[in-house]
Amino acid sequence: MEPYLNFAHNFTSNEGLAASLAWVFMIVAAGLILVVGFFICKFVASLIGSGIDKLPFMKKVNDDNVPGEESIGHAIGEVLFYLLFLFVIAIALSVVGLSSVIQPVEAMWGEILTYLPNVIAAIFILGLGLLLAAVVRKLVESVLTAIGLDSYTTGLVEKPNDTDANTPTVSNPVSSAIGWIAFTLIAIPVVLASVEALAIDSITVPVSMMLTSILEAIPRIFVALLILAIAFFIARFVAMLIERVLPQFGFDAYISKLGLLEPKAENGLTATKAVSTIVTIAILLIGAVEAAEVIGFAVLSEFVSIIIEQGGEILFGIVIIIAGFIFSNAAGRILDAAGTGASDIAAKVVKYTILIFFTIIGISAMRLDPTDGTFVIRIVEYLAIAIAVVIGVGGALAFGLGGREWAGRKLDQWSGRSPSSPTPTTTTRSRTTKKTTE
Repeated sequence: MEPYLNFAHNFTSNEGLAASLAWVFMIVAAGLILVVGFFICKFVASLIGSGIDKLPFMKKVNDDNVPGEESIGHAIGEVLFYLLFLFVIAIALSVVGLSSVIQPVEAMWGEILTYLPNVIAAIFILGLGLLLAAVVRKLVESVLTAIGLDSYTTGLVEKPNDTDANTPTVSNPVSSAIGWIAFTLIAIPVVLASVEALAIDSITVPVSMMLTSILEAIPRIFVALLILAIAFFIARFVAMLIERVLPQFGFDAYISKLGLLEPKAENGLTATKAVSTIVTIAILLIGAVEAAEVIGFAVLSEFVSIIIEQGGEILFGIVIIIAGFIFSNAAGRILDAAGTGASDIAAKVVKYTILIFFTIIGISAMRLDPTDGTFVIRIVEYLAIAIAVVIGVGGALAFGLGGREWAGRKLDQWSGRSPSSPTPTTTTRSRTTKKTTE
């Protein structure tokens, strides 16, 4: 206040009036500082905010904003404006002589100025490192594109018939992906170094631990991806082998003849395709288990192992049921060959009994029995007795009501003898039986 008081003495010798004039001069000076400082802060904040918005990566971020939202640079400029204007207010209050009011502001700015060199160093390291990472990314993409990597991998990443006009396409997808991987591998250590340059333990320690964990996990992630890639190629090779070999042995025709799966031309579903798909999924699941163990995801590995185990049991149960379907059809055709009404009934009884029997065994193999097998064991015992009785009775009826002639012809064919002509007695008896039946 003393400089203003001395200046006021130039206008009057009265001490009271001079003190009043000194306060007026201080208030006017503080007001001028606030007005001029306001425009300076506004200009600096606007300049820095617009400069941030012109950065290439900030343009992409601002383009993705919802219409009506402020840009990132504008928001940063607003924060910077208030910080600078707070400093201007502190200067204006010091001019008025209110030093006790501005002490917290001075302490805050002291802390900011103390960390300012660290912040500048961190920004410099981050900017230079990201620039280097971007250059390496472009270099990797250019080299991989020049050697024609994308032309070799086009069939693995996209199908020519699956293109959509509304879906944006990448000209060099594989090269671009590898380039971004290289960028990330460089950017993570750069970010770690820039964070450590801040020397703020509350920020540096947790962020450094997180980034260090990511760096340590990167080799394991690459090994896991390699395992998945190998499993993928093995699965494709085995599936292709199955799709080429099984049809040559008439697998699709045999399954279609059994009535288990009819080929569908509209979606290309065949028995061979179903088998190859199941084998592919099984190989990929095994690869996923190994990849999860390499990364250290014990929970995921255990979960996939349970899926594989349960899926194998269900698949084994399905195979048992299919085998039962085949056996039941074969038994039904054998008993139905007699051609009489009684043998037809016996054939159906035997067929469905065998089918139910194998279905129960298949469900037990799937471990879907809530009684831990007790119910299945009893059912199997009863069905075994029933099957024996039904086969015995059905066989007796079949041979007794017309199956003898068929069995005799079969025995003659198997022994290589010419079929014997039926005796008159047998023919007459057979005709009498048919008339009686009619």
